[in-house]
Amino acid sequence: MKVHEYLKTVEEQIRCKSIWEDIRTELLGHIEEDTEYFRRKGMSREEAVERAVEEMGDPVETGIELDKVHRTRLDVKLLLFFIGIDLLTVVLAIAYLRVKCWTTFLGICFGAVPGCFFCSCSLLAVTGRNISPSPISSGFSFL
Repeated sequence: MKVHEYLKTVEEQIRCKSIWEDIRTELLGHIEEDTEYFRRKGMSREEAVERAVEEMGDPVETGIELDKVHRTRLDVKLLLFFIGIDLLTVVLAIAYLRVKCWTTFLGICFGAVPGCFFCSCSLLAVTGRNISPSPISSGFSFL
């Protein structure tokens, strides 16, 4: 297996795309070190590269393990921020709007808003982008 194929197969197993470049650099460094080692042992350049890639192991297993290590985790501070926005919305609705349809209102506050939060976290886990609470809160504070 060629180096490019190996790295591509590893990357396909990792969901967080933002770390692909770092992982590629790290794996290439290991392959280059092993290639130099096998070159010193008397192998040709092609044989040394082939052997170095073999020594890296199965690319699917490697990618799966790296995906486990680099999985995006839930940001607890952001979750607490959303819960605070929800509670503030409930208090303001009770105090100022005198909400009459409680089930719909509570369903929106404690169902739709957290649902959007978890969906956005899932999307961020795939894309690997970082966000701050302020742009999101401005969108949800009008509920």
